[in-house]
Amino acid sequence: MTYMLSRRSRFTRALRLLFRKTSRAAPPVVRTEHRDGDAREGADADKPPEAASVFRDALDVIETGAVLIDCERRVQFFNLAFRRLAGIEPHTADSLVCLEDLARRIYRVRGHHGLPDQLEISIADCVTSACGDEPKPFQFWLGDGRIIRQTCTVLDEGSRLLTYRDITEQTRHREEIDSLRAALDEVSYGIVVVDDRLRARFINKPFRRAADLLDDFADSRPSFVEILEHARRTNALHIPPDEIDEFIKRRLKLVREGRPVLNKMQLACGRVIQVQIVPLSGGGRLLTYCCAKEPATADAPELAPQ
Repeated sequence: MTYMLSRRSRFTRALRLLFRKTSRAAPPVVRTEHRDGDAREGADADKPPEAASVFRDALDVIETGAVLIDCERRVQFFNLAFRRLAGIEPHTADSLVCLEDLARRIYRVRGHHGLPDQLEISIADCVTSACGDEPKPFQFWLGDGRIIRQTCTVLDEGSRLLTYRDITEQTRHREEIDSLRAALDEVSYGIVVVDDRLRARFINKPFRRAADLLDDFADSRPSFVEILEHARRTNALHIPPDEIDEFIKRRLKLVREGRPVLNKMQLACGRVIQVQIVPLSGGGRLLTYCCAKEPATADAPELAPQ
C-alpha cells in the first residue's frame, strides 16, 4: 500500500509540473478531445500551442482518467481515458462544460448504485469533494458494479486536476480482508499472522486480550521479537529469568524454520498452551495458541506468545 501511495504521489507531482510548464507557454484550450474528429474550442483551437499540445498528449497516453477544471469549475479538458470512462462521444463533448455535467454523465452512462432520489445528492457530493477548500477523495459507486475514485490536486491560480481510478478490485479485496479479520476475532483461540520478516500482519482479539496487548501496539505491526519481549516484561511465561533469552532464541528459530510442528509451553498462571506453526505462501507464518488443558474463556488470560 505504501508503494501504491508513493507511486500515485509521483504521478500527481509530475502532472502538476507539466501543467505549470505548459500553462506558462499558453492558456489552456477549453476542449482537448482532438482525436478522431473531436471538437476543439478557443481562439487557438485550430492550431494549439506546442506546449499545450504536449500536455494534452501526455494525459492522453495514461490509463488514469484526468480532468482539468478552472477556478469556476468549468471544464478545460479531459483525456481519452476519462472519455472512455464516461462514454463521451465527439458530438456530446461540447455539452459538458462543468464538473456537475461530467458527474451526471458518468452516472447516466454507467448507472448509479443507489436510490433514484440520491442521484443529485451524489453529484453534489462529487463537486463539493473536488471544489472545497480542502479537497477530499470521492467514490463513484456505479450501477455496473465498478467503483471509481476521484481525487483532486489544486494547481496554480485555483485550477484543479481531477484523476479517476478504478478501485473496484482493491475495494473488494479490502472488504474480504475485513470480513476475514472479523471472523478470526470471533474464534476462541489466539491467532497471530507474521510475514516473511516475522512482523505481525494480524493479531486477533483473543490473543490481544490474553497476552494483554494494547491495540495501538498490536496494530503497529510489531516484530515477533517485540511480542516475545512483551511476554518477558509482563512475566507471562513460566520460565526462570536466566533462561528467557535462550527461550526467545529457540522460539524464533522454530518460527523461522516454519515447520508445521505442534508444541506446548507453560504460562506463569500454570496453564499449558498448545502452539502450532503453519507455513504460508510468500514466507509468512500462521501461529495458533490454544489452551491444552481446558477450553479457553474470553476473560481468562490463558494465551501468551510462543
